[in-house]
Amino acid sequence: MSKIQVVWFRDLTRWDTKNYMNQLQSRFPLKHLREFIIENTDKIKPFDFPQQKFDILGVTNKEGVYFNESLLGSQIKQPYYRVNSGDIFYNPYRVNVGSIGIVPQEFDGKFTSPAYVVFHTKKTELLAEYLVFILKSSWFNAHLRANTKGSVRQNLSFESLCELKIPLPPLEIQNKIVADIHSIQAKIKALQDEEKRLKD
Repeated sequence: MSKIQVVWFRDLTRWDTKNYMNQLQSRFPLKHLREFIIENTDKIKPFDFPQQKFDILGVTNKEGVYFNESLLGSQIKQPYYRVNSGDIFYNPYRVNVGSIGIVPQEFDGKFTSPAYVVFHTKKTELLAEYLVFILKSSWFNAHLRANTKGSVRQNLSFESLCELKIPLPPLEIQNKIVADIHSIQAKIKALQDEEKRLKD
């Protein structure tokens, strides 16, 4: 026999079933991201410097942030973001398949398209790597998809990102989680290399 649950309109910030049905549970407190992230609004107009070269970054679900191409300012017709190492950016139409990454040190001061969402975390409260691991994880994906908007192309704007809740443990636990994941990834890579060596 099915159960019926009454949901009061006053208790919801969004009146849609996909959002309500994908609420998170965690032994750590659930916190809105708006408390811990800051949008990057540093845009420049490359077309004001037509002969200058600009290194343009992109992001994919496999590579994360990567160098895409170099363009002259005259080839760029709209303002672009200037990014800093440690910034996070993602494709708002493909973040649900993992197109998100962190700007590494060697890409500090380079540029990316205004089509992306660019922001950074308050590092004393939320580690960028911890947040990216969560946003890319399969267990969080249903919650992330529930907060995208659009009937045809699902879009996660910065405003929608701010409304997401994540489990937020103390910083030392975030550090341990990140270190453990890196350790596991290194072991996986070593096993894959050994498998290839044996096959060869």
